Amino acid sequence: KYVVGGVSRLPVQEQEQANEEAQQRRMHFCRYLQRRQLCVDVYDGDSMLQHGTLALDLWPLLRQGREFAEVLLEVPVFDHLEALPEEAARNRRRRGALRAAMGPFDPDITSGA
Repeated sequence: KYVVGGVSRLPVQEQEQANEEAQQRRMHFCRYLQRRQLCVDVYDGDSMLQHGTLALDLWPLLRQGREFAEVLLEVPVFDHLEALPEEAARNRRRRGALRAAMGPFDPDITSGA
């Protein structure tokens, strides 16, 4: 079970089994990265109020034989009350319809903000 001087003291069959298990763990981790997202809550640093939530796909972090993976992403920040993108899209449509219905009486337009 121990490696001394770079040579494993395990019998050949056990060493092959350990190598196979390590490969299975690596493949499981790669499948995890391929299928999952990392959700990040975004806060205002001064007021500590939450601005929203964003979701990052993890599959770009797969190196695919490269020495390292570097990713630059631009992602939308969803209202923290609308954690699911589908819910956020539905609420954007509702707000757009409300603005269209209110016309010039929209408080955002009349307040000069």
